[in-house]
Amino acid sequence: LYSVSAGATVTQLIYSQAYIEGLKTTKKTIELYSLLKTKSEEDVIAEVATSYYQTGSMMLQLETLDKSIKNLREVYRIAELTYKNDLLKESNVNRLKVTITNLEVTRKTLQDGIAIQMNYIKALAGMPADTTINVDVETMVNNDLSLKKPAEFSINNVPSFQALLKQDELYGQQVRLARAKYFPTLAAFDKLSYSSYSLENDFDRFNHVNTLGFSLSVPIFTSGANHYKVKQNILRQAQLREDINKTKDLLTVSYNNASLEYQSACDLLIVQKENRELAQKVYDQTALQYNEGMASMADLLNVNSDFLQADNSYNQQILKCKTAEIKMLKASGNMKSLLE
Repeated sequence: LYSVSAGATVTQLIYSQAYIEGLKTTKKTIELYSLLKTKSEEDVIAEVATSYYQTGSMMLQLETLDKSIKNLREVYRIAELTYKNDLLKESNVNRLKVTITNLEVTRKTLQDGIAIQMNYIKALAGMPADTTINVDVETMVNNDLSLKKPAEFSINNVPSFQALLKQDELYGQQVRLARAKYFPTLAAFDKLSYSSYSLENDFDRFNHVNTLGFSLSVPIFTSGANHYKVKQNILRQAQLREDINKTKDLLTVSYNNASLEYQSACDLLIVQKENRELAQKVYDQTALQYNEGMASMADLLNVNSDFLQADNSYNQQILKCKTAEIKMLKASGNMKSLLE
């Protein structure tokens, strides 16, 4: 006896609550990862911007050092001639040389620091190592001389808070997905089969059967595993909502502190700018008096040191102002406005 049979079954899902909730859960998951991506992008922007402004601040210090070294070298040239004519003590010339050497060492340290910061920025931004980066220190200074309007704050615009809300939605969806497994599943099917029987190895006639129908699957017993999963998701959602309430208060306080820090930094920047200009004026006057023999070299070196300190304080205040602005933008969810 020889027999041959073949068949095919096509099934079409008509209703499945678990399938519907599964699609919704997938959508919520995609939305959550999109928000986490935005948060990561803002973190990178903040880190790159901070490094950029640190580099700019160091470049401003380098510019001032270059000017100071250039001026003191000219003074040293004149001092050497004066010393050779026995009109100046050797100790004064040596003191001037030591000052210039110390400034040159500081200059080399700054140059190395700038190179390191440049490489760090390239690494953060994913740029090739041979990429050239230009830091516009002039624009950086000019933009910081006036207080910008504080960034508008809405807790719902902060990516980290948006991610928590979306996580809450996802947990709620996971609860509905677990409960959906209690619902029956309905499907339609079409089964087509062919068969033939013969006493010899010769099949010349096939019989076929076509069956249409519906399949209903009703869950009766799940050993409590699904019930436990529902309870677990409900607990996770309750814990998350506690975190959301705490985070909401913390983010609001963080923005208020960042906004206050920014306004205070910009106010102090104006004071430091005026102090730097005064130190520059005193240095110019003392240098003129030294050239006319009315001021000593000690006086000149002292006012030069005062000017370098005032200039460094001013540059550091610019950096504090920009760093405070970054904190404020990040706390308000407006970090990407820096890209404009």
